[in-house]
Amino acid sequence: MKKFIKSFAVLLLALTMAVSLPLTVSADLVVDQTVEDYTCESNLWTGWPQTVVTGGRTACLMDAETGTVLYNKGMTAPQYPASTTKIMTALLIIENCPDMNAIVTMTETGLADAFPGSSNSNPSLGEQFTVRQCLEMILVKSANDIATQMAEYVAGSVSAFADMMNARAAQLGCINTHFANASGLEDENHYTCAYDLSLITRAALQYDIFREITGSMYVEIPATNMSDARYYETHLAMINPDMPYYYPYVKGGKTGYTPIARNNLVQFAEKDGRTLICVIMCIEDQGVLFSNMATLFDYGFANFERDEMTLGVPVEAGGVALLPNGTDVSFLTNETAEVENGLNVGFLYNGVRVGTAIMTEDNYLAYQQKKSELTGQALPADAQAILDEKEAQQALEEEIKAVESGEDTTKEIVIDEATGEKTVQEKPVNKTPVYIIIVILIAAILFVIYMIYVNIQQKRRRNRRARRRSAARKHASSSYSSNISNKRDTQKNN
Repeated sequence: MKKFIKSFAVLLLALTMAVSLPLTVSADLVVDQTVEDYTCESNLWTGWPQTVVTGGRTACLMDAETGTVLYNKGMTAPQYPASTTKIMTALLIIENCPDMNAIVTMTETGLADAFPGSSNSNPSLGEQFTVRQCLEMILVKSANDIATQMAEYVAGSVSAFADMMNARAAQLGCINTHFANASGLEDENHYTCAYDLSLITRAALQYDIFREITGSMYVEIPATNMSDARYYETHLAMINPDMPYYYPYVKGGKTGYTPIARNNLVQFAEKDGRTLICVIMCIEDQGVLFSNMATLFDYGFANFERDEMTLGVPVEAGGVALLPNGTDVSFLTNETAEVENGLNVGFLYNGVRVGTAIMTEDNYLAYQQKKSELTGQALPADAQAILDEKEAQQALEEEIKAVESGEDTTKEIVIDEATGEKTVQEKPVNKTPVYIIIVILIAAILFVIYMIYVNIQQKRRRNRRARRRSAARKHASSSYSSNISNKRDTQKNN
């Protein structure tokens, strides 16, 4: 019996090591744990306001309205997000659950993540909550069990919900993110970066319910069918006036911590009509974390200003940027990409994107023409191409009008059967092949020769007839003279 127990214990230990080893080894392949710090890249940007390098392995400060990155410290390097994952979880719940009062019933799926040592609400099997109450527990309590339950509620399974998370991340433009669960519990395939977390938070800020819940000092979950009321206080020290790290402009956010991921913090702050999003990842000391985030918010609010970018030209969307103080917007460069409703115009400050606008081609050309007048610079190639195309189109319309009105009879209109577009081309001219011309010339020459020959023959025949008539007349005259002479001789003889 003792031998059996000993063998069983060895087997159990081996299985435990087999389960835990892949996470430790594979994690190093995804997240470089050996890197203690990254360079502050934004301090290297030409003409960009400088700031001290913060603690934390990576960080990003982003303007919520324009998406402009104001501070970049290794912001695309993959990190373990821990419970900051729940920002994406909340975003998908908000976007896919129109009824916040719908009932969610706890199943074995949710209870599987309610284990000791993690943040949970510890519900009972069959316990019921509303969707909004689940959101409150996810964002304020950071309840892993509730996050997992909502993954099943929204998508049918945790894996299907993770697929939704990854699809939404790609849609938002995330560049180094892969989610494996809804809670942020460590997984070798679960990572993101400071820049991507900023994009996800920017999307979530479009919803008032997200702002409201993450900015709550506490939430109270009323008694359910199986438990008394629950009461949870916020984990965000910087929104609590009673805490030493209180920062009056912070309005909400999400914390995250595991021993491997260490402290992660995502928060948004509002001041003078502007909203900034700050992400700091992988930092050991919470006091340094809060202090550095306040420093970054101060830096963003003090060194940048919001400006209208398009010199008064109308836009379909966007058209503003967050720029270093005192920047002359007329000297910004542009890059364009075609989109469904026009052009996506990026505004660049020394190569750094500081804003975007959606414009029609006509309005983009008008903007560049105004900018050219202000700066004395030539139109950029893309605007010149639009101008050339417009002039060519105008010339074509004038040609079509001239042909249709009968002013130009040398051309004709051709209509493309597939597109219905009209074009103008020269009318075809019937050109006789050279060999036919040669044949005609030879025939003409032969005809002339023939006619000359005919004329010569006719002249010869006329000459012969004339000679015969002349001879006949001479003969007749000679016979007549002979007869008269004979008559005279006969009369003399008688």
